[in-house]
Amino acid sequence: QEHYTASIDPKLGLSIATDTRKPIVRCMADIEPRKIRWLWPGRIPLGRITLIAGTPGLGKSFVTCDLAARVSTGRQFADRSDCEAGSVVLIACEDDPNDTIRPRLDAHHADVSRVHLLEGVELSTKRQTRELMFTLSDIETLEETVKAIPDCRLVVIDPIGSYLGTTANANSDNEVRAVLAPVAKLAETYNVAVVIVAHT
Repeated sequence: QEHYTASIDPKLGLSIATDTRKPIVRCMADIEPRKIRWLWPGRIPLGRITLIAGTPGLGKSFVTCDLAARVSTGRQFADRSDCEAGSVVLIACEDDPNDTIRPRLDAHHADVSRVHLLEGVELSTKRQTRELMFTLSDIETLEETVKAIPDCRLVVIDPIGSYLGTTANANSDNEVRAVLAPVAKLAETYNVAVVIVAHT
């Protein structure tokens, strides 16, 4: 059964259908089962979002730098499981790139040529070009970034609260899920692991 929404044309006095809604249903018999693909076996899946949550100061960003370093070099994970080498996209605003992020990556022996920092969005008009802060509502920018790095295996967003934009309430589960849904779709499409840091 289809559901329609309508608007009234004041001149003609007619009800005009503006869009249609109908359920999208798939029979489970038509869905092929598949195994989970892993960045870090048993811990961080590819094509999915993983959340690292905790109070400030526990070392969450330190952990993400360690992950980035291991992925960038293909060095084994902490539990000695294998790690396939690839590139990393960092989206991080709480730590300075020069005096914190880069030294931290160097201390973890990262291949920094494979670690990329998404700092913002360049908006060009006929009159001017300016830089805007990146938010997750600009999913096209993140997709362009991942597409431009063919061997990208990991995207780190640290912390999620800084990238929700002005329209989403960080304390509303429904609004946060709405923002993350396109990110989850991007992760699945490009087979990358997305690790999100959240403060409790």
